[in-house]
Amino acid sequence: MKQLFEKHKCYSLKWQIIFNSDYKVSECKKVINIKTGNIIKETIVGYTRGFWIGKKFIAKKRLNDFVEIIPEYKLPF
Repeated sequence: MKQLFEKHKCYSLKWQIIFNSDYKVSECKKVINIKTGNIIKETIVGYTRGFWIGKKFIAKKRLNDFVEIIPEYKLPF
């Protein structure tokens, strides 16, 4: 009899990509698509390491230019 095991990890999300809020960056510097739940893999284009955010490639060393702190949600009352 086979048993199925699932792994779950929790990441503390701190930043989001400015032009696409579906992509968040965790405190351990992993880029996560929260719509699908996938961790975006670091890829190499030419000699540059970076991430594909949608159809746009962002170099890892320039990632700070495209992130902002996730705004706090305030209740309307």
